Amino acid sequence: MNELKKSKEGSENSSEAPAPVLGLSAAQWTMLSNVITVFSSLGILIAIIGVTLAYREQKSNEDFRELKETLELISQWEEQEVSLQFEALTQLISEKLTPAIQARPRISEESFDFAVMQIISQHASTPDAEIKLRQINRFFNRLGLCVAASVCDADFAINHFRSEIETWQILYSATENTTNYSFGTGVPYLFSLIEP
Repeated sequence: MNELKKSKEGSENSSEAPAPVLGLSAAQWTMLSNVITVFSSLGILIAIIGVTLAYREQKSNEDFRELKETLELISQWEEQEVSLQFEALTQLISEKLTPAIQARPRISEESFDFAVMQIISQHASTPDAEIKLRQINRFFNRLGLCVAASVCDADFAINHFRSEIETWQILYSATENTTNYSFGTGVPYLFSLIEP
């Protein structure tokens, strides 16, 4: 009977609530655990939102910086009279090309291309034209390096200077083997961006 009494007392003790820890009952600990979980989840959510906003802000700042650099180069194109040098050089060469253009229907495409390249290289090697070539090339090389390094906005730069770059590509290909200076790596990079 004593054993039955002891087992009955043991089962009564096990159904009793555990003793409070730090003055909190099990229900209070459960509620505290849930509150901590909610705050932890909110903290993670806030951190994710913060990182996303910081990334977008940084990307926006980079885009602004690229656009600013591109606009500065456009300003230099005008202020340093590179555009005038470019127009003068293309005008000089186009005047010399008129006879070849007029003869085009009577000659093969290869002969026409050869004649054009000869005229361009002949007139681009004059001292005045060579000075213009160097100044223009410096500008396009700088623009190409700026775009290649992602310092300038590539789309904006290419859209703004597309016709000039296409014209420069013709002049460049005709003169690259007739001059004694390097055209740089930025110019070919620009050409690669406008090719289909």
